[in-house]
Amino acid sequence: MAVVGAQGANSSQGGAAYVFAEPTAVGGWASAPSENETAELTASDGVAGYFFGLAVGISGNTAVVGAPGANSNQGATYVFTQASGPYAQYSNAGPINFGAVQVNTTGTQQLTLTNTGDSGFMVNGISLEGSSSAFSITNVACNGSTLSSPYSSISVTLGAGGTCTIALQFLPTLNQNGYAEDLVFATTATNSNAAAGPGGTGQAILLLGDGVEPYASYTNTSTGSPSQVTFGNVTENTPITRFVFVANTGTGPLILQAAVISGSGYSYPVVVCNGVVEPSLIPWPLSISPGNSCTFTVQFDPNAFGPSPGTLLFEDNAGAGESNLSSTSLGSSFTQTLSLSGTGVSSVPPAVVTDNETITVTDAPKFADVVDDEPITVTDTVVVKAFDPTTIGLTALATNVAIGSGTTFTATVASTFAGTPTGKVTFLNGQTIISQIDLSGSSGVVTTPSITNFATGVNVVTATYSGDLKFFGSTTATPVIVTVGAPDYTITANPTSLTLSAGGIGSTTITLTPNQFGFIPPIAIGLSCGNIPSYIHCTFTPPGLSTASVTLGQIPVPVTLAVKVDATIAAILEPHGPTTFGSIKLGPIALAMMAPLGLLGLLPFVSKNRKRLRLYLGIVALALTVASVITGCTSAGNPSNLPPAGAQTIVVNATSNGGVVHPLNLIINITN
Repeated sequence: MAVVGAQGANSSQGGAAYVFAEPTAVGGWASAPSENETAELTASDGVAGYFFGLAVGISGNTAVVGAPGANSNQGATYVFTQASGPYAQYSNAGPINFGAVQVNTTGTQQLTLTNTGDSGFMVNGISLEGSSSAFSITNVACNGSTLSSPYSSISVTLGAGGTCTIALQFLPTLNQNGYAEDLVFATTATNSNAAAGPGGTGQAILLLGDGVEPYASYTNTSTGSPSQVTFGNVTENTPITRFVFVANTGTGPLILQAAVISGSGYSYPVVVCNGVVEPSLIPWPLSISPGNSCTFTVQFDPNAFGPSPGTLLFEDNAGAGESNLSSTSLGSSFTQTLSLSGTGVSSVPPAVVTDNETITVTDAPKFADVVDDEPITVTDTVVVKAFDPTTIGLTALATNVAIGSGTTFTATVASTFAGTPTGKVTFLNGQTIISQIDLSGSSGVVTTPSITNFATGVNVVTATYSGDLKFFGSTTATPVIVTVGAPDYTITANPTSLTLSAGGIGSTTITLTPNQFGFIPPIAIGLSCGNIPSYIHCTFTPPGLSTASVTLGQIPVPVTLAVKVDATIAAILEPHGPTTFGSIKLGPIALAMMAPLGLLGLLPFVSKNRKRLRLYLGIVALALTVASVITGCTSAGNPSNLPPAGAQTIVVNATSNGGVVHPLNLIINITN
């Protein structure tokens, strides 16, 4: 018999130890180098950090396993004794939790039953009991042989060291939590690490699982339905954008395998998923956790005159009924398709012709439906009007904003053609309008008031120009990403330790650094030293005191901390306080020195009696001894009265006006 410790195994129980029985075949241990363990030992109260199995010992049928991390790192020893007779040892005594498994997909687990006793027992069936039909037994192998179903009627003997391996499957069909069923073993073993089965015979292990499913909810910023993205008329060389949002409103992860766009002039140059801007070469698949979303910036840059149809196809794991769009099966995944529509129009300037006038196109524009020098005869009065293209840029005063604070946005509408655009600029956070400003008299540049109604996390902000009678509308090609979070700060020291001799002075720079959100308005932070012995002194500069108050806004603030070590420490200790005689105060050491002198004053009164004299001299000797002990206490441990050598840790505390403390350890190495 052998026992092997594995303090890193079975992390949730803080480690394990494994018992091995020597093979009975000729050759013993050497005949079976891959022999499986016959028992797994764990701490009955084990948790992570126990290091159960760091030390092990075995004698006969008794194994001892040490766990130095148990009892709040005081340690514990666990004693195990092999039970006589058969023993049904399960690799997982339950419950066996399959966790969250997507609806109509499978999760698997494997369970091993080992007879770690010294005599055999029967296994007369393995079955599932309960109202759920989501769990199943897919395979059973005992003593190295695969058994045939139905497994509820198997009959096999497990001798000492014999094993059965059971393969389990969980296939939820509904989006619900709390699937549960009992896995029942009809065995004749009365001793086991698992709970007793129905009627108190055999064993039963609880199986658990949750059925989850994603839900792909599609929306976009055009005027079409969720399945239609419309761009309208778009002038040549003036791309415009729409935003397609894919939100997971389900309970399981939504896995995007791919997004394929088709159609002349269409692309999606920017993708933001779960608040992260994806690289240009997207690392498919993308996982959208419940409650999160991906934003696709879809662009239409027409390169032909007239209507241009297109599609945006998403491949994911959202099956039928798991999306607000129709899902089509594609092997093991599904697809949802959005239609794209836009019309490329010419940028030819306005022209007016009259009845029966023949005009000749001498330089066919990009979208003209004629060839050079082909005459066109106009039989009715026609007014040809061309709208001038525009672009709109968007910037933010700040892209990292503290919760409750705000930022402004500036939109610039421009055109390469003459004139000043009028109309309105609409600012959107996702699909929500956050501001709308008229361009009249603005020279094409408008700035919002401070916007504060942001959600914590990532916000995708865009701007759209409405257009007017001369200029086409446009949308920002790239959104502005605004991240909102809680302001905080860090405290650091440079250097982080000082080496000083007795009487020495050193300094370090303490720096308070706000995170990316900063403090608007600035806050006051107090600095002080704690955990400091009496012979070490702190001074902050500014203000040159043992404490300091720092105003922290959006940039780091440095403060110099000077540390001084006293040249000596007090040599006389008065732990009980002084004793007063009239107007003179005497410490206990002085009193101890005076006591023998007072006794000597009695010498004339006892010198004539030898017996009394011997007693008197003994008392004087005892008083002198006590006095020497008391006076010696002040110098025995520190004869030179220098501060003790070695490392001292002082704590620099930074306390905000909200009472939050950020501590920093500073090491003072004292050398004598």
